[in-house]
Amino acid sequence: MAKGYNSFTSSPTQASNACRFGESLSETFYHNGAEALPASDDVVYLTRRADPRGIVEAGHYKILVGGRNYNMQIGESGVVSAVTACR
Repeated sequence: MAKGYNSFTSSPTQASNACRFGESLSETFYHNGAEALPASDDVVYLTRRADPRGIVEAGHYKILVGGRNYNMQIGESGVVSAVTACR
């Protein structure tokens, strides 16, 4: 198991800004960043293991961290390209 990986709740993949996603956030993902909130250049995984076969697909995700919702954009290889707060 990867030590220090942070878990968070997420929507399924969305084609554009995921803040509009209105259903429950039913996915749990993990990232290798130092903070609870994923940041640019962090890698997001489907499991607690740093496995290249277990990275999330590119797209937008509505995530819940610290009681706040965010739109997280993932690029190639599961790398976070942007995280913005939902309004």
